[in-house]
Amino acid sequence: MLDNTTTVSRRWSRSTRGCITCARSKVKCSEDRPSCQRCSRLQRHCQWRGDHVPLRERRRGFGPVKSRLQYMPPPILPSKEISKNTVQQRVESDKSPLDWGGSPSTTSVKENESTTTTDPVLNHAAHYDEGMALDVRFNQNIAASPQALLSTGHIPSRCSILFGPLEQDALYFFENVFSKCSPKTFLWSKLAILLHHAYDDATVMHLLLASCLGTVARNHPNRSVLATAKSHFTMGTNSFVDGMQEPICNHTKTLMAFWLLQLTYRAIWDDKCRRAMQKLSSAVADYVRKHRLLNLFDAEESPLRDLSSSPSSEEKSAVDSVSSPLALPANRSLVASLLLFIAYEDLDSESCGIGGNVSRLVLSGDGASRSLFACSRHVHADYFGSLYPCEELMDDVERSKPLELHFFANICLDRLHRAQVSIIDEDELNGIVTTLHRLREEYSAIFRLAEAPNPADAKLITASYSIVIHFHAVLVSVLIAMASASPFESIQQDLAVAQNDLLRVIFRMVTQRPERPFMWRNQWAVFIMARQTDDAVHRDWLVQKLGNSSYAMLLKEGRERNLGLLA
Repeated sequence: MLDNTTTVSRRWSRSTRGCITCARSKVKCSEDRPSCQRCSRLQRHCQWRGDHVPLRERRRGFGPVKSRLQYMPPPILPSKEISKNTVQQRVESDKSPLDWGGSPSTTSVKENESTTTTDPVLNHAAHYDEGMALDVRFNQNIAASPQALLSTGHIPSRCSILFGPLEQDALYFFENVFSKCSPKTFLWSKLAILLHHAYDDATVMHLLLASCLGTVARNHPNRSVLATAKSHFTMGTNSFVDGMQEPICNHTKTLMAFWLLQLTYRAIWDDKCRRAMQKLSSAVADYVRKHRLLNLFDAEESPLRDLSSSPSSEEKSAVDSVSSPLALPANRSLVASLLLFIAYEDLDSESCGIGGNVSRLVLSGDGASRSLFACSRHVHADYFGSLYPCEELMDDVERSKPLELHFFANICLDRLHRAQVSIIDEDELNGIVTTLHRLREEYSAIFRLAEAPNPADAKLITASYSIVIHFHAVLVSVLIAMASASPFESIQQDLAVAQNDLLRVIFRMVTQRPERPFMWRNQWAVFIMARQTDDAVHRDWLVQKLGNSSYAMLLKEGRERNLGLLA
């Protein structure tokens, strides 16, 4: 009786050896190969499962039982018995070392992941030179600390820096919070290029961690964050000063270090950092003049124009120091982009009464300055090469016009600063206002785009918001200077209209893009609006958006000074 019941129940049960098509339909399969009866009747593709592999074999691999000792992970730090000759043999065995523009093969990626050193947060950025990685790894073996000093929370990197929990948080902040200052995808942005260089250079990595931790420490109750930031800053600056004594100049690394120093000083922004920012502005300007970096982008005076002819003895050293490392388009465009970043940051700090030496050189508005800006627009395509996606390239083309407006607006702001240093010339101020009105007519499409209620392109509208806000803030600053020099009623009316435009675009940007954090590049425009508004509600809202930044400190100091005068 029991056997008959079992036979009847198996008649309607589904076998695990049937085809996948019948299994998905939850019907019984006749198991006729190559095509079962149901698939033949319905004229469907009959797909069969592969050979069944037991779970134990899938875990330990095929073949006889293997010892677990064969699969023990290597120690965190490599043995000091590895000699440089062994590393050189491995480098010479690579017939075609990959450059930044190529992607390593799957085998090389797996070998790098199984070595004794791994790079945190760099799983998506595996485009590096294998030969350079081996040399850096050899230098790490020599200068590595004993294994007893390591813990499970520290991860060694290719640049010989141990990444603890705070360092990993700093990199997370750099990739997911700080990177939002640009609408570009982080993987294809200038910040990703900076991170590529940081993983191969301890100086850049130390300064990168110092700037990120210094920014995080402003809102962090733990004092160890600021202490760690100062520790990385000290090690980075010491290494940077030692590297400046070398006869061969690496302009890319030097400019990266200069920009990261600016970000670190801006993040902390105490009295000591303000004095250091002033000295740094003079040092960067002297470096640009000494190595004639701006001549590289001048069509008439570029040292690359007559490389076939022999230069004079006076110009030979300057030509070699500029043209040799910057002969490649990727290096030239990266240097141009870094110079613009440094100039914008220097112009931003000049609004606080500090710096201005670099912006006076880079944002002069002459042919070299315009050529530098044009060269900086190709940095992504030149650096990533064939790996650069077409979508990102199209976004770069679309954002080229807003960035041009931003560049010319900063030139006008630099002219305003030059006019404020000397006796205010009304003709100069009128010329700046005329230039700004001409720019607004020429780039009127960008201003209309900033008024769009629901744009389709989020990247383009994000860039347009920031640039239009900055433009209105420049116009308000110039009109304030004109009103103080000649308080005519027409100027006061133009100032009121410009302030309303600035406040409206700020409110639109904050309300329509609430998921994006308020960027530090927009803080100067908010500071100008908060300083000029008479509405207490608007002022408190704008001060809240500034947080505890350097501009919030300036507003607090100005308010305390006014209260002291009233008392």
